Amino acid sequence: MLTAFYQKTLLEERKITISDNGLYIWHKEPGYRSSYFVKFELIRRQTSTYFEGKTNFLWYAFICIFLGVLQAVLLINQIGAYVGVGIGLALLTGVALHGMYYFTSQEYLVVPLSDGTNFTLISNRPSSTQVQQFLSDMIKARNEYIRKNYFIIDYGSSRRDEQTKMRWLLDEGIITNSEFEVVIEEIENELQ
Repeated sequence: MLTAFYQKTLLEERKITISDNGLYIWHKEPGYRSSYFVKFELIRRQTSTYFEGKTNFLWYAFICIFLGVLQAVLLINQIGAYVGVGIGLALLTGVALHGMYYFTSQEYLVVPLSDGTNFTLISNRPSSTQVQQFLSDMIKARNEYIRKNYFIIDYGSSRRDEQTKMRWLLDEGIITNSEFEVVIEEIENELQ
């Protein structure tokens, strides 16, 4: 099981460490640095994908390429080094800006938290397989922690509170349907 996971791209770095009761997350990108702790109880098991790209690079690339082609069409009958250089520079700038878009775009896996926030993993750093393995290890550690600490009937609590807790455990995939049915029957027989 991976207990620490490190991700790095051209513009950002992350380190996520699995502890006994949650995750320590360190994140750095230009102009931003943070570190925080996320308790396992807050982590939801479903993830989604999010793509972020600097679309301004694409617009600027399109404009430069368009201007280069327009200049070539308008000046097709004029031959000269200056015309060729201008067209070449416009096209080269457009290609370079498209490259900047490509290298700064990123796909993320979004892990939602029950408080309405989330944290993200870069979906392919160091590789997609390693990201999925870490995510699997994180969910396994989360499930083990929650099962150990919450799959207990609190006889001092109300029937409704215990049923709600067990429903949460079932919904989060911590317990099976058969375990849920057995524990609900015990709660109904033992608690008022």
